[in-house]
Amino acid sequence: MKSQIGRWGNSLAWRIPKHIVEELSLESNDEVNCHVEDGKIVIEPVSKQKDYTLDDLLAQIIEPSEEVCWGKPEGNEVW
Repeated sequence: MKSQIGRWGNSLAWRIPKHIVEELSLESNDEVNCHVEDGKIVIEPVSKQKDYTLDDLLAQIIEPSEEVCWGKPEGNEVW
């Protein structure tokens, strides 16, 4: 697929085709890593990490289970 580089202010820019945006679930202002590899421009999306709220984190806490009896220590084990 051919594409064209355009101008955005004083910079050059490339519009990402819609099918690529949809395939990678990209959104405006998403972060990407860019580098040159073997004479090619490589653009990779940065993994999206959810911003957790305190309520999100507390909801993931499981209730403590009953204490498990592992028996008496053997050999050099210390309980």
